[in-house]
Amino acid sequence: MTISHLFDHTAVIWRKVETLNASGVTVKNFLMAYGPLGCKMNRKAAMVANSGPGIIDAGQRVAYLEVGPIILKRDLVELVTGPDAPPSSGERAILEVENVTIPRGHHVEVRCSEYHGAEPEIGS
Repeated sequence: MTISHLFDHTAVIWRKVETLNASGVTVKNFLMAYGPLGCKMNRKAAMVANSGPGIIDAGQRVAYLEVGPIILKRDLVELVTGPDAPPSSGERAILEVENVTIPRGHHVEVRCSEYHGAEPEIGS
């Protein structure tokens, strides 16, 4: 049984890699691990959190994918097409993976939060 008929987004999965350059300095890059993949993305759960100096948006989202891709904690999920993808080419919707589960081996559930770090380069 497949859930692909429910997919309304296309996503790219980015994975952070660290390498040493010729000078021995650690360089952090992102490589495209999978993409494009069809997925279903639920709407963001409305939550706020006290971050010390103020209130921040702490809502999480869940992406549903077919079984197959190996998604790891701290991977990045970029929404490329779909209702929640940015309308213009200059903006990007990037989420960070916090948890991955495969309920009953049927599909992959990826719990994500907003990502606020350096964005992967599109040419990677």
